[in-house]
Amino acid sequence: MPASRDAAAALDAVEALVRSAPVVITHRDSGLVDDEAAYLAFHRVRFRETLSRVAAALPAGARVLDLGGQFLHLALALRELGYVVDAVDVGPYTEEPRLLARAGARLAVHQMRSLGQLDFPDATFDAVLLLEILEHLAQNPRPLWAEVARVLKTPGRVIVTTPNLYRVGGGGG
Repeated sequence: MPASRDAAAALDAVEALVRSAPVVITHRDSGLVDDEAAYLAFHRVRFRETLSRVAAALPAGARVLDLGGQFLHLALALRELGYVVDAVDVGPYTEEPRLLARAGARLAVHQMRSLGQLDFPDATFDAVLLLEILEHLAQNPRPLWAEVARVLKTPGRVIVTTPNLYRVGGGGG
């Protein structure tokens, strides 16, 4: 089965989980509201593209670290595709009981306490994903990159995406 079809099926499984018990998070500090069903619907095409690229780059069974996993949509979809996944984010996502229950035994969810500290042994992961998170960092990312290098196996892959309106085919002029 082509990776794009596998990715679509994995996202369908995640979407079914979201529909069964959608999570809405109101951030304590800003009052902003994150509605995961709306988030998944908005990002579904990008998620499918990303999953297809990851599947083309990594063999099933690879251990993957998803930094900035937010609602865990990609982490859960990667698990559906046969990867061993750890997701790291900041609260409130790593503190939301419904998200943790959804992750269950399927994937490990960890709270990032410091940008320069990932609580994993050296050379743990076959791949580290930083998907649409770099633009959210308010601090120098150098300590994070050092940690990514430390926890990545050799050889390993770092997969980074950022929003870019001007990418080929992305519109924006």
